Amino acid sequence: MKISVNLLKQLGKIDKSNEEIVTGIKEHIGEVESYQDLSKDYSDIMVAEIKEKKDHPDADKLGVYQLDTGEKKLVQVLAGDKTLVVGDKVAYLKPGAKVPYTIYTEEKPFIIQSREMRGLLSDGMMGSEKELNLGNDHTIVMRLPDDAPVGKPFAEYYELDDFIIDVENKALTNRGDLFGILGLARELTVIFGKPFVTPAWYTDDTKNLREEQSCLGLNIINDAEALCPRYTAIAMDNIVVEESPLWLKSALIKFGYKPINNIVDITNYISQLSGQPLHAFDYDKVISNDPNKSETANITIRMARAGESILGLDSKVHELNDRIMVICDSTNPLAIAGIMGGSETEVDNNTQRIILESANFDKTSIRKTSMMLGLTTDAGTKFKHALDPNQCIPVLKEAVRMIKESTTGTISSDIVDLYPTISEPKEITLSLSNVNTHLGIDLQKDTIVQILKNLEYPIVKQDDDLLTVLAPTWRKDVTIKEDIHEDIGRIYGYNNIDSILPLRNLIPAKDNQIFALKKKIRQIFADSGANETDTHSFTDIPTLEKANLDADKAYKLKNALAPELSLMRTSLIPSLLVKTQMNLQEGYDKFILFEMNIPHIQGYEDENKLPKEDWHLSSVITSIEKRSDSAYYIAKRYLEKILSTLNIQDIEYTLLSEFSEENLSEEIKNSMYMFDRNTSAIVTAGDIVLGIIGEIDNKVKGNFKLPKYTAGLDININALNSIDIKNNKYTEMPKYPESRVDLCVEVNNDIQYKALYDSIYKDINNDDINGKVTCLDIYKESEKADTKRITFSLAIRNFEKTLNDKDIKSITQKVIKRLESNFQAKII
Repeated sequence: MKISVNLLKQLGKIDKSNEEIVTGIKEHIGEVESYQDLSKDYSDIMVAEIKEKKDHPDADKLGVYQLDTGEKKLVQVLAGDKTLVVGDKVAYLKPGAKVPYTIYTEEKPFIIQSREMRGLLSDGMMGSEKELNLGNDHTIVMRLPDDAPVGKPFAEYYELDDFIIDVENKALTNRGDLFGILGLARELTVIFGKPFVTPAWYTDDTKNLREEQSCLGLNIINDAEALCPRYTAIAMDNIVVEESPLWLKSALIKFGYKPINNIVDITNYISQLSGQPLHAFDYDKVISNDPNKSETANITIRMARAGESILGLDSKVHELNDRIMVICDSTNPLAIAGIMGGSETEVDNNTQRIILESANFDKTSIRKTSMMLGLTTDAGTKFKHALDPNQCIPVLKEAVRMIKESTTGTISSDIVDLYPTISEPKEITLSLSNVNTHLGIDLQKDTIVQILKNLEYPIVKQDDDLLTVLAPTWRKDVTIKEDIHEDIGRIYGYNNIDSILPLRNLIPAKDNQIFALKKKIRQIFADSGANETDTHSFTDIPTLEKANLDADKAYKLKNALAPELSLMRTSLIPSLLVKTQMNLQEGYDKFILFEMNIPHIQGYEDENKLPKEDWHLSSVITSIEKRSDSAYYIAKRYLEKILSTLNIQDIEYTLLSEFSEENLSEEIKNSMYMFDRNTSAIVTAGDIVLGIIGEIDNKVKGNFKLPKYTAGLDININALNSIDIKNNKYTEMPKYPESRVDLCVEVNNDIQYKALYDSIYKDINNDDINGKVTCLDIYKESEKADTKRITFSLAIRNFEKTLNDKDIKSITQKVIKRLESNFQAKII
């Protein structure tokens, strides 16, 4: 956004140098993209008057002119424009002057030199609009007004002795008030330590404008109040559309605008001055294009309809949809709200009556419309940054005043103001001590109050430490007290704040027990040769169904990365089964995969009705070797390593087919159908269900083309972490050796391993002895065999003495007798 330093100084009574103003913007407001000293671009260009004119004797297309440049001697200049007459005022470029247009378009600016043309010397040049970078016409020399003083520097006369600063828009994203020079002048004035006085016209929101008797009908309906909080308009008559005065054209050129005519130029000037866009419609075109053919101009603000289009001022047809807000007559779109007017109602040289619009539009709607249409305009850029609806009337009135001064225009209607919900200043209370603590400074109360007054925050109430202020309605970014803290710090100057670390009472962070537990589990599995995976949290319906899972329990993604990643997974096991299948296809014959992550199940919620997010440990064990034992015991061995390391005792394994589903959580119910019900178990510690372990269901193994020897486990890490683990107490090293006995028993297939284990464990643990039971092997002669053989290793110790053969035999016989009696076991 280009701003004029001359206008800044005029509005804010700023007496700083150009360099100081640039520094002030950089340090307190935002980035400066570039700056330009226009006076240097127009140096050696003077106002001159043609005193003599004659034709070139040897060139029909050249005229020979004698110019009065304010010096004693006339200057001879040759030009191809033979329409010039004696008395015309022109811009004379001395030899050595740079052609302004080429400064910005050529690698090296074109420098004027005295040169001979067909035998006559041309001592300089008369500039066209394009050469002077003031327009596009390069066919004739630019004429200056008759009252232009001869000999005066052109830049001074044309008010081009100015300094232009281009401020980066992105730095002002949340500051709609800074998209007008008035807002920037307010900010800079306060930065330089002075109070800003807002021009009286900007705060005058009275509506009593019409003084003339003539009345033009103006009927406005707002059918989009949610997206158009305020719409104001007025009709004017007796308009004369003509070229803008010199000062206005100069101002617009400095802003980067192309002068068009006095009406359009005034709306653009006021828009750049205040930050509030305006638009002028040709009143007669609005009436003539309206299918109703009414004598009254009808304006409706509504959402566009499917199939509608509009020919914009850019001469392009824009296709509309029902998400785009438009300004219409009774039927057809006249403008794209907040972005661009339509060519059918534009102001031209034949316009005599106008409708002047000043409105406020929803920033999000304007941004979306701009993106949908690929259309970026100055008005759209301003509306995208939340403007103050309270400035609509003052800005409209100032534009009317300027139009009346510029033409013979008269006010021919009352101001129509549709403003259902008035924007009120927000009352905010802040603590002065908190301001200093937050910013790390030590400002006195008077200093803080003065900064806020300079920024035009009305002070409502002052207590010892509390200050209540009203946030101006043009400051849409100020909603909480911290926003005001920021304002104070910004005006004070962040560069004035010492770089000192703030003092705080630090409270040590609590250990993340889940993180620590995951680290232990990872180490145990890795040390045992397992491989960790980190798969996508997303899956698809076929994968879940292949794993016997209900896809309806999975959350569906609205913006899935791919069809195969359209659901949030309800278990980690299916992802591991997919990876297991892939690794088997790559030639790996036996391995263990594990993963720790969070599954999500619809309906499985916490007390806040949010999806429950428990960490899970899942693992799959597989081997293509033909083995007589069960992969279940490999999975169990890994799990018991974890439980032993964590000192978790009294673990129960209950056959899945015998466990009541009523006592299972949603996640266990969801996962249980992936496992074989007769060779899998629910793992519990007291009343806490930890998870499930066992062989993968035969159907699931078939779906994923997995070998028979495949098992898995799914343990809830959060449940594991919730167990009250008793700290290990010191135990004296045993004085007496441990004795080992291997025992192989043959039992019917329907006898559970756990029942045998519990029986043996009970017989070798009492007041006198302590024992451990380990399964060495489970063997079946064939799949159809009715019996199985299980080999146990018994480790027995007495803490009072060394067990002799007689003691060991007695204990062993007791174990065997109970096995034979209770399970009809046969000792091998």
